[in-house]
Amino acid sequence: MNYIETFKIKTCTKITLQYFNKMSDARDGKAPIEKEIIDENKLKQILFLLNKLPDEGDMMVKMGDVPILNVIIQVDKNEPVYFTYYQSAIKTPATSFYSIAPSEVKLLHDLFLDFF
Repeated sequence: MNYIETFKIKTCTKITLQYFNKMSDARDGKAPIEKEIIDENKLKQILFLLNKLPDEGDMMVKMGDVPILNVIIQVDKNEPVYFTYYQSAIKTPATSFYSIAPSEVKLLHDLFLDFF
């Protein structure tokens, strides 16, 4: 599975959310809390918001042991791609972060957390 190359995804068949209470849990092999999104309307809503995000932020961030949320996107029959929220900050495809996050970042994060 590869890190997402662009937020500009037209369609997907499923999104899997993996939530870790802290970043070290993922590294230490602890199982995440997982939820799947297959509802077509929710997937369209997520992709609509995701497509509005720039693929590159304007700053780098060194994270502490914060909660992380992996968003795994199944695009048709291709290998899934993913992106990650560190606490409530999204890491872009360029591996940078937004100094001033677009409103869609929070809307998506809140939407994802509603599944837990």
